Amino acid sequence: MPRRRQPVTLYTAPGCGPCKAAHAAIERAGIPARIIDREHATAAQLAEAGARAHAAGQPAQFPILTVRGQTYTGPAAALKAREIERAQQARQERRAAKARRMVNR
Repeated sequence: MPRRRQPVTLYTAPGCGPCKAAHAAIERAGIPARIIDREHATAAQLAEAGARAHAAGQPAQFPILTVRGQTYTGPAAALKAREIERAQQARQERRAAKARRMVNR
């Protein structure tokens, strides 16, 4: 059975440096994500963000990033997004190297 991808959700706030960094890293990685800006979020979405942070034992500090059921907040969320980006780049490099080996056989 193939692994099912868990969705990535990123809650951001305007003027938030770590939010911008996290959003950029997720985009560069090419990972499908649900991006929710605090200014355009519904009350239910904001409540969900707060509940996720609380359940993870973390403050409801933007950005709030949820990946595979794990929630990260504040600067830790931006660092996790960058980690995801680096992992995605490494996967792409491994695939490219494998493809080159297959061609050279």
